[in-house]
Amino acid sequence: MNKTSGIDLKYSSGDLIDNLHNQNHLVLPKKSSLSRKQILAQLRVRPTFDPLEADFTQTVKIPFRENKVDSEQPNPFEVSIHDTPAEFLIKAQSTQSTQAPFEIRITGDKNLKKLRAQFGTRYQQVVDSLRIMNEQLALLNPTSVQR
Repeated sequence: MNKTSGIDLKYSSGDLIDNLHNQNHLVLPKKSSLSRKQILAQLRVRPTFDPLEADFTQTVKIPFRENKVDSEQPNPFEVSIHDTPAEFLIKAQSTQSTQAPFEIRITGDKNLKKLRAQFGTRYQQVVDSLRIMNEQLALLNPTSVQR
């Protein structure tokens, strides 16, 4: 019996997958159990992000911006940043109201490349560049932000 990386090679590929399923080593469903369309639909479902698993979290008062003038607001927001290779997500939840959280989701290689060129992993600078404009969360170019 040959062994490579702890996998018994006496099985055919189909038997090996069945064996790994039976031993709970493989968490993917059997190939025949889902159609290609169902697998793609599952891949499109975005997970909800837990603030405790965020790359950066901070409570901050995000200024309102109107006519290029910033004004302070009384309510602080819990801002969490989730940075993954496929997307960059910024969530801002008011700590004093039950309104739905503001969210900015940036995807696509070109957009992520531009964002990372501008900010890198300087998440504090990202938070400092946030503004609420027309009831939406906006990420401004840091050169146009004055604090």
